[in-house]
Amino acid sequence: MRKTEKKRNIFLYALLVGVVLLSAFIFTGCGRVKISIISSKLLDVQIGGCNGHGTAVLSLNTENVEKELAKYKENEHYSEIKKLLNGIKFEFANKNQDGKLKNNEEFDVVASYDKYLAERANVVMEDTTLTCTAKNLSDGEELDAFKNLKIKFAGTNGKGTAKLDTGNCSEVVKNCVKFKIESADKYLWNGDTVTVSAKEIDDKLKKKGYFLKEETKKYTVEKLAGSRTSLDGVDTENLREEMNKEMKYHMQNDYYIFDCDYTYASGKKRDLSSFECTYDTSFSLEKYQYIYFRKDISNNSLIAYYKVTVNFVSNEDQKNVGKGCTAMKKGEKDKGVAYVAISTNPLKMDSNNQLDKNNYIYFNSASGKTIPAIQKQLGITTYTSEYFDKDFNLTAYAEPETEPPTQAPTKKPTESEHQ
Repeated sequence: MRKTEKKRNIFLYALLVGVVLLSAFIFTGCGRVKISIISSKLLDVQIGGCNGHGTAVLSLNTENVEKELAKYKENEHYSEIKKLLNGIKFEFANKNQDGKLKNNEEFDVVASYDKYLAERANVVMEDTTLTCTAKNLSDGEELDAFKNLKIKFAGTNGKGTAKLDTGNCSEVVKNCVKFKIESADKYLWNGDTVTVSAKEIDDKLKKKGYFLKEETKKYTVEKLAGSRTSLDGVDTENLREEMNKEMKYHMQNDYYIFDCDYTYASGKKRDLSSFECTYDTSFSLEKYQYIYFRKDISNNSLIAYYKVTVNFVSNEDQKNVGKGCTAMKKGEKDKGVAYVAISTNPLKMDSNNQLDKNNYIYFNSASGKTIPAIQKQLGITTYTSEYFDKDFNLTAYAEPETEPPTQAPTKKPTESEHQ
């Protein structure tokens, strides 16, 4: 053979080897295993419930997984393909549709899988979003599971508990619905909100042709013994009668009458005493205010505000009066107007919204030219407030203006104070 022919043959051999290698590369790169979720029928859908309240149970069809795997018994990545397919999960593309499906309604299902495992197994997953249709849903009857459910609150305010009572519920509810109090281990306060959830037991409701009207309901905690964030609805009639008696007691005592800070009809500043004047009084209830510290509602008080009117007559010519005051002449008259607040110590109620019989009540008083002046004096603008008219109808609500003081606006009476 000639030398040139030998070189040509070597070149052709090298070219042939290159073509074979390139073909192998192309085959390897383009020969990835393609698996279609739809064609392989890997999704199993079970539609249940009632029309308009339908649900879909999405699961992997293991029988079809085995059929698909049989195609790859000789594949070097068989074990990884097996793990990949058995790990497929399905879920609603729009989770809000589950439990609300209607007949002929379409819904998309998304298949999730281990993408890194698919890459290692040289597998391409196709048709991972599937469109399904809800069918054969029967018409169901709406069931109000909460209709006769009772929530019983017990304990003291701040340490209350909640308990479910299904005694008056229908037999269907008793046998087919399970109730649960969310955060049942939480201590409760009056005014708190607890959520009760209703869940059907093992599809029993669906089999009986029912669907739940609502799955959750909120209840407000009330009537726990202890302090209240509101006196609206609390029976305070006897207490208010006692407050009125306390006010009468003050108006019958000279020392209290002459200790008030009046606005006088004459426009003058006076310095009066029971030794120099005679008087007649009248008073009228203006309103009530209930105050409490939101972080510790045991720090509270009910306050009654009275308008006091006193007609003074001087028995003699006044000689010694305070600085800036105008002395009254014998027989001279003047009328003074002041306001008096009668306040209670902290109040506690029992579970029937009655004042706790063990809650000993005593009273304190304060006076001023105006009600705001008294409120400022007592520092009660720093408390949350409810206002009531003289008939104890709720009229207003007010949040505190600033941080509350460290002490309540009331104090225990001394031996000299009336009890």
